[in-house]
Amino acid sequence: MKITHAIFDMDGTLTDSNGVWAEAVYNYIDNHCKYKREDIPEIFFSEVILGGTYEALAYLRDTMGDDTDFDTIINIIMSHVTESYKKKQQPKKGAEEFLKKLKAQGADICVVTATPSDLATHALNLCGLSEYIDFLISSEDRKTGKESPYIFLEAAARMNCDIKECTLFEDAIYSLRTGKALGMTLVGIEDYYCKPHTRTEIKKICNIYTDDYSSIPLDS
Repeated sequence: MKITHAIFDMDGTLTDSNGVWAEAVYNYIDNHCKYKREDIPEIFFSEVILGGTYEALAYLRDTMGDDTDFDTIINIIMSHVTESYKKKQQPKKGAEEFLKKLKAQGADICVVTATPSDLATHALNLCGLSEYIDFLISSEDRKTGKESPYIFLEAAARMNCDIKECTLFEDAIYSLRTGKALGMTLVGIEDYYCKPHTRTEIKKICNIYTDDYSSIPLDS
């Protein structure tokens, strides 16, 4: 596999940190809701929370009747997330060695993440991965999600290449769908915080699917 321009997601792809966001939602439930975890249907824990933070908060609002102002909830969530990111997150298995090999081969490497750039940069520094990354783009800072092609097109433009020359490393199906539509090579990274049925789709659309970067073959 020849990789010249690599676009990496961070949470669940380079760092084993998706749990930070789930923990923040549970913290909100435990400390700010009129109901407790045991009052919430099992589907929330088995499916909804795996869909992402905004999906979980929408469920609490629409199904559980949470009437707290959404901006207030986000501030509570982000306060908890910020504190969690101050602690060292673990890189995904084989990630650092893989980045090192890519960099040695002269590949362009960037991160496109939904996490705010200051938190993402801090997490990558703590994991010892920042030295291999040329630049980082946050969809949270740009106010556009990875369901949209624009943030990936920006990454390709900054790497001075065609989007079809890029390889996308990602654990989230919505982002991989965008990558597929853009013609990128797709590498799916296994993560615990993934809905079982979306994992099936991820395996189907990706060129490679793995839980260990050392299993990804690299052409020199």
